[in-house]
Amino acid sequence: MSDDKIIIKQSSPVYGTLSIIFGFIGVFILSPLFSPLALILGLLACLQKEYAAGIIGVSFGRDRHSYFSNIIGH
Repeated sequence: MSDDKIIIKQSSPVYGTLSIIFGFIGVFILSPLFSPLALILGLLACLQKEYAAGIIGVSFGRDRHSYFSNIIGH
């Protein structure tokens, strides 16, 4: 018998998926809560090499309140 070990690492795109979901929810409701969370999860997704989902999550995680308030002039 051989003492070789096979290690299988299974990863799933959890950070990227959650980042997109929280960012999309943050566009419509509770932006001060969901947008920073989407930003953090998007950055974690990029660190886990989930680049597409991470970039989408970071773009959703930007401060929406200041963006919309600049449009409507408040």
